[in-house]
This record gives sequence, C-alpha cells and structure tokens, in this order.
Amino acid sequence: MRIIIIFSISVVFLTIIQLYLLKHIALWSTKLYPSRQKLIRNCFFLFFLAGDAAIFMRFLWSRLGGYESAFAQSVIYFAGVFAAINLTALIIFILHRLLKLSMMLVRKIAARIKPPTPSSAENKPGALENHNDFDVGRRRFLQFSGRNFVLASFGAPVLAALSTSREYKIKQVPVYFSNLPSGLNGLTIAQISDIHSGVFMTENQIREIFDIVNSLHPNMIAITGDFIDSTNAEIPPVYNAVDMLQADYGVFGCLGNHDHFADWRKLSAALTEKDVQLLTNVNRNLNVNGERLSMAGVDDAGRGFANFADIEKAVQGVDPDAFKILLSHRPAFFPEAKRHGIDLTLAGHTHGGQVIGDNFGIEINPIRYFHRYLEGLYQEDGRQLYVNVGVGVAAVPIRLVPREITLLTLYRGQDDTRTP
Repeated sequence: MRIIIIFSISVVFLTIIQLYLLKHIALWSTKLYPSRQKLIRNCFFLFFLAGDAAIFMRFLWSRLGGYESAFAQSVIYFAGVFAAINLTALIIFILHRLLKLSMMLVRKIAARIKPPTPSSAENKPGALENHNDFDVGRRRFLQFSGRNFVLASFGAPVLAALSTSREYKIKQVPVYFSNLPSGLNGLTIAQISDIHSGVFMTENQIREIFDIVNSLHPNMIAITGDFIDSTNAEIPPVYNAVDMLQADYGVFGCLGNHDHFADWRKLSAALTEKDVQLLTNVNRNLNVNGERLSMAGVDDAGRGFANFADIEKAVQGVDPDAFKILLSHRPAFFPEAKRHGIDLTLAGHTHGGQVIGDNFGIEINPIRYFHRYLEGLYQEDGRQLYVNVGVGVAAVPIRLVPREITLLTLYRGQDDTRTP
C-alpha cells in the first residue's frame, strides 16, 4: 500500500511538472518559431506521453516481475532517464526564474539609487533601426537560451546515465579502538549496503557483488539495509544469491526503508532461511578468538509512523563487557547508538548523494546539508560510525558516486598505532 501511495504522489508530481513545462514550451515556441510552434508542442507532448507510459510499465514490472528481457530493460531505463529529465528541466527552469527575479530586483534597486536621465536619443535619426536591432538581438538570445534549456534538460540526464558505471570501488578502512579486546585485533568486516534488488539490479549483478565480497575473505559480512527496492517480486534475486556469501563468523544484516515498501516479513523469512542473521531490534553475543563480541541491529529508523527502530530491545541482553557493533540503515541513528555504548556503528542509506558528488576537488554535494553523516568514517566521543555509500541505485539508473564495497579492519590502538 505504501508503494502505491508513493507512486500516486510521484505521478501527480510529474504531471504538474510536465504541464508547467509544456505551458512554457508552448509560449517559447509561439514567440520564436510561430510557423512551427504546433509541431514543437506536439513533439514534446508525445515525448512526455511516451515517458509516462514507460514509467507506468516500470511500475507494473516492479510489482509483477518479468522484467529480464532486453525490451523490458530498455523501457525501464528510458523511464528512469525520463524521470531525471523532468526533474532536471524543472531545476533549470527554477534557477532561471530565480536569476531573472534577482536581476529585476537589482535593476529596481539601481533605478532607485540613480534614476534614469531624460534622453532625446529616441528622437535622433536611426533610433528606429536601433530598436529593430534590439528586437532581433533579443529574439536570437531567447532562441539561444531556449535551445540550451532543452539541451541541458535532456543532455545532462542522458550523459549521466551513459556515464554510470557498474564498477565497484573496494575501500580498505582501518578502524582503531583503544578498548578493542586483543582477540579482535585484525578482525575484518566486509560491508555492503543498499543493494536495491529490482529493475536496476538483477540477480547476476548481485552475484557479481557477492563474488567480490567473498574475494576479500572477511571474518564477518554486514549488509546494512535496502536489500530490495520496493516490491515482493524483488526478493527472489537476493534469496537466490545470498547463500553464496562466505564468512568465518557469519552474515549479518538489518532492514532499510525500501525493505518496508514490500512485505518485510517475507523478506526477513527469506533471508533467515539462507542463514543471514537479520538483526531486527535484536542482538547476537559471539565468541571470537576467546573474546566477547555483541552484534546488534535496529530496524529502519524513519520518522513518525515509519520509525521501526527500538534500540532498547536491540541492546537487551547485550554483554556489558563485550565489544559492541550496531547495524543501522540510517547513519542519523549514530547519536542514539553512542548513548547506548555502541563502539562501532555501520550504516548506509545516503548513497553518497548518488547523482551528485565532489568533482575536481570541489565539494558541490548539497546532500551534505541534509545528512550530517554522508559517507566514510566518523569518530565522536570515542565511538565510531562508518557510512557505506552502497552498491545500488534508487529511482533513476544514474549513479555518479562510485559504488562501494568496504573491508573494515579493527585494530587495537589509536590513530596509526597498531598493537598486536
């Protein structure tokens, strides 16, 4: 039911965007290409209609499955890029309007500071010709702006989709703890997150990811939520592949927000059947090299009615003297984990921004303003958090932030000091 509500809201949102864009495309084409304005308007209308049909088919396939054919995958990718085109066009248009309003405001302020002086230039010979030249120049500028608007709106998402790679960045991350029991020194944990099994992540691609994880020979494996994208039809690819994962002390996981878009109970049962220890507000006390290690996990910590996390249940029965690791899909749960004495929290969810990253050494990722903990390792009050940016995509088949598979190694010591 939740995914149907979300889909309905998305359809309404896209419809409003398209009506708004079609209105201004019609105005632009009428002013600049009056003889071809009907053709231009109809072409855009048919394009939007085809895109909406593709989005509807993508929704049906995601609910019912059967999207493995080349035709289905082509339609699905077109639907994703089409959605990105709509959003890009809206953003560009809003930025253009804001720039226009800013320039008008500047002109008004300038006019108040220095009122225009009377001029007889209009009465001078050649004034009419100058006025006509101005109109021609303005028309050419509008044509240039209109073309660039269309090229940017369509070109940016298409180029981004073509630039999206399925290569995985393996990050070796040493993590130091002054209180780490000596028997846990050198313990390795492979972390992946946000698989998003579905139309943009097939079973073969999931198997490829799991092969890479196995090649790291980790002691433990942690999957921090969003196994699937939105429906029960996306459970089988994960179910069929997950038992290939191999680790000395097992595979652990927690649920993410997308896992709740489907029947999370069916997903949990499927994963448990394949020996994934799903930590849904529970914990497991382990003996590793004679040392006590507690693995705990919370359900997705959303907002309001979508907050399923219960840290009190998750840590109930935890050995107080054990080294404690918590799996939480959302990194924003870190302050709560610190309050409950968790030594290391592993999270995902952010995708690192997915479509916007830091390029050429310049930080241009606005997602940082929405996520206090966006990616990488954080240390606060002697506790640590690692945010994995994930391997999958959500909503659109575009990912400019590299997909990540992490191997964390725990060391006893501080900074670059390793104590055996």
